Amino acid sequence: MKVYLNGQAIKELSNLNNIEKVLNGIYSRLNDEIIINISVNDVKVNESYLIEGNYDLNQISNIKFKTKKTNKLIQETLKQADEYLPKLKKGIIKTTELFRQGNIEEGNQKYQLCLEGLEWYTDALESILSLISNDQLKEEGKNKLTNINTILVDIMKAFQNEDMVFVADLLEYEIVDFIDELVEFNKKLMD
Repeated sequence: MKVYLNGQAIKELSNLNNIEKVLNGIYSRLNDEIIINISVNDVKVNESYLIEGNYDLNQISNIKFKTKKTNKLIQETLKQADEYLPKLKKGIIKTTELFRQGNIEEGNQKYQLCLEGLEWYTDALESILSLISNDQLKEEGKNKLTNINTILVDIMKAFQNEDMVFVADLLEYEIVDFIDELVEFNKKLMD
């Protein structure tokens, strides 16, 4: 089995007899980097699958790890969010219109897409906050995550009560404004 890190063969890891030792050897070589891609015999896998895959190491010809510098990955993610958040805002506005017009089924479908978008951003933000060293930005980001979760709980309660007017109000007057705050916070993180 050959082990590669960013295209370079790591001979001392190629002789190891278990996957966890290989992973530990890779982690010990990372310098402010994050693994972004793992492939076994040129098939992409995630880390959990690699660990839990119960591979017969005799069947593995190669394991390749690709990394990216943490700061570069953070900046790329923030750039994606900077492009995505305004689109999300438009989607939320469209969702409120659908609910107000009584088009509940289409509104629900659009709302689910908006939720997925918010989940992507909040997951990305949580990951970024865990990697940055600025305590003030970390605290501000954690507060924003708490606030958005509180609003989402209120929306869920309104959904359970089938109060679509209140759902639309919360989306329009709470979430849309909050998206603007997230855009500004995202810009702070990019600086």
